[in-house]
Amino acid sequence: MSLSAGGSAYEIWVGTLRAWAEDPHTSLDHLPPLDERSFSPDTYSRLMTHLVRSVEASSRRGVDALSSAFQHSTTPAELEVALVAVRPVLARRTQLVRHPSLPEPVRQTLEDAMRRELERAQQQIEDDLRRQGAGGRLDTDHLDRMLHVVRENRLTVVLERSYADAAGRLEVAPLPLVDRADAPPTRRFRPRRVVSAHSTED
Repeated sequence: MSLSAGGSAYEIWVGTLRAWAEDPHTSLDHLPPLDERSFSPDTYSRLMTHLVRSVEASSRRGVDALSSAFQHSTTPAELEVALVAVRPVLARRTQLVRHPSLPEPVRQTLEDAMRRELERAQQQIEDDLRRQGAGGRLDTDHLDRMLHVVRENRLTVVLERSYADAAGRLEVAPLPLVDRADAPPTRRFRPRRVVSAHSTED
């Protein structure tokens, strides 16, 4: 085992992604630039699979945080506090999908997927509130105020540059350790493809 900063590009990325999937406070500052031409197609595909799995882990954390925020908020004030508190959880994912060391097509694919997911979550929260209103659990005035809070605290704010920059100053954990035995041999190949955010390759 060695510090991630002392391994190959593959080792650094895989070790960091594994650690980040478990602890989103793990620093991403040391990640080296990725270039699929530096790896065989199979190696690059495996690396993209690690990336997608880490993003999916972050997505699950975000869903859990939003679910908890919504379920435990009965007043507009409580809901506003809860939605603001969820932002750092969501912003961690922004830091990874927009990482400057990722190839631009990969960044764009992951960011587009994140934006769609946040927009769907936003709509689901509003729809759930309307169902509560239709079911008589919320009166019209209370429903309107809750919906106003949700719209004023858009989930997609974490994709705005000003918020992402501020989130980048959040506390980070130490660099992870990685196992060199996991690293495959590195070769140079012509680029073939970008693995999508929905890849399930092993």
